[in-house]
Amino acid sequence: MTRIVDGRLYSETNLAPQWQIRAQASFLIIQIDTCSRTLCIFPCPAQCYSLCMDATQNTTQFITSKDNDFFKKIKSYALPKNRKRDEVILVEGKRSYREALQVLKLRHTLTNEEYRLDPSDDTPLEHHTKLSNHLFAALSDTKNSQGIIGIFDMPCQSLDLSLLNKVVVLEGIQDPGNVGTLIRTAFFLGYQAVLFDDTCAAPFSPKVVRSSMGAIFHLPCFTAPIEAHLSSVKDAGFCIAGGDLQGEDIQKCGAAAQQQRLALLLGNEGTGLSEVALSYCDYRLRIPEKNEEAESLNVAVAGGIMMYLLNE
Repeated sequence: MTRIVDGRLYSETNLAPQWQIRAQASFLIIQIDTCSRTLCIFPCPAQCYSLCMDATQNTTQFITSKDNDFFKKIKSYALPKNRKRDEVILVEGKRSYREALQVLKLRHTLTNEEYRLDPSDDTPLEHHTKLSNHLFAALSDTKNSQGIIGIFDMPCQSLDLSLLNKVVVLEGIQDPGNVGTLIRTAFFLGYQAVLFDDTCAAPFSPKVVRSSMGAIFHLPCFTAPIEAHLSSVKDAGFCIAGGDLQGEDIQKCGAAAQQQRLALLLGNEGTGLSEVALSYCDYRLRIPEKNEEAESLNVAVAGGIMMYLLNE
């Protein structure tokens, strides 16, 4: 049995290796035999959670110096070329981290001083490093970080257009938030892949991954020159519908595109689709405005509306 005495954790017996101690909600749960379905549950004061987690994290490395070699290597992943070289992606935030754990191979977990790993995540302790708060802040690209970053293997994806019916193609969309939102929307609405030209924000950059809210782990995403993508979808028998402010009303003319295998083509936030991209379009479609004083829509919003309307 385990007791809390004067704020310290004591055991009345020698804990065998198969014993598991974890804190959950307001209880201390001791599972004596991993094969047993019987749990011993004891009331657990708030401070017990910290004590129990410290006891299970005794293999965690703690780094406080910016000159540490491991920290410098992780810091280098801010550059896309270094992530590509080592075939890794960085996933920040609790929700995205847990989503990635389900589908990707974890290489390492980084947390700040306050973050406590959730036992239900089954994060290998030998792959966990705690960073001082100022070092973690240097890695994080959010103002209000949740205190956890996962380093995962780059997803191993394949693309066979002959098996797909609906894809999204992006040209020159440079804002990571817009790119991530479009991926998330495409996944939600049943589109089967997102293709990026080489001027878009990198699909596996930390900001895109975070904005996609985990959708990017489930949807094939590939980067290539725009003509290569459009030639491929044409050869595979897709019709291409491009978003164009000078195009036809999507509510009146979109029905024809709905009846075919569809590639929805969306362009740069400011300049729209290039002439080269437009030359591949079978349909040029726009969302009709209801207020003449409104100039245009954000590309992520416009893309979501078009995906939905062409999906009916």
